Order: sequence, then C-alpha cells, then structure tokens
Amino acid sequence: MGMKVRATLAGLMALIGAVTFSSSASAATSNLWYYTTDSNPGGKARWIDSGDYIEICDVEADGWGAIAFLSRNSDGLELMSGFTQAGNGTCTTVSKNISETVELELMVCLHKNAGTTYNSCSIQFVRWN
Repeated sequence: MGMKVRATLAGLMALIGAVTFSSSASAATSNLWYYTTDSNPGGKARWIDSGDYIEICDVEADGWGAIAFLSRNSDGLELMSGFTQAGNGTCTTVSKNISETVELELMVCLHKNAGTTYNSCSIQFVRWN
C-alpha cells in the first residue's frame, strides 16, 4: 500500500508540474484579458504581442468607460494608451511598434469625464524577458 501511495503521489506531482508549466507558458503569451477591480468588472484590456496592440473594452452598462495604458516596466514610461466611451460592448484598439526587448505592464481602469476620473485600476506585467 505504501508503494502504491508513493507512486500515485509521484504521478500527481508530475501532473501538477505539467499544469504549472503549461499555465506559466500561457501567461507569457500576452493574449489574456485583464479586468478592472470593481466587484462586477466593467472594463477589460489585453496586450497582443503579435501585432503590438492593446485592445480595450467596456463590458458593463454602468456609465463608465474603459481606459488602458501600456508602460515600460523599467521606468513606467507610458508607451501608448486608449479608451472607450461608456457603453457595454464598446471596444477599441491602439497599436504602436514596440521593441521586443522592452518589458511591459498594462494598466486597465474605468474612466469618466474624458479620462479625468479613474476608478478600479489593475496593473499586470504583460511582457518580461
């Protein structure tokens, strides 16, 4: 019985290792959506590395739009930004050629008043070397 439990544990650990490796690899692909931090997220954005663009979407009819900023991780320099007007289902894309060696972070927030009021921001690393 002890040998069978060890073999099962070894198999389980190998499976967990494979799942962990797989999820780490997908985190580096940059196509993941990142959401605002409000209780029912009203905005989302993602960085698309192949094509160098950010896609920003408003996903709630709550009077807020979505805004996103792509920045250089080393010093926080804003490289590009874009926003949607308030309206569930509205999306926009913004693109700019960015060197593959630059580490990036993406911040997505809700905004009102033409981007002068921000709320529920989240920041994620979207490219690292």
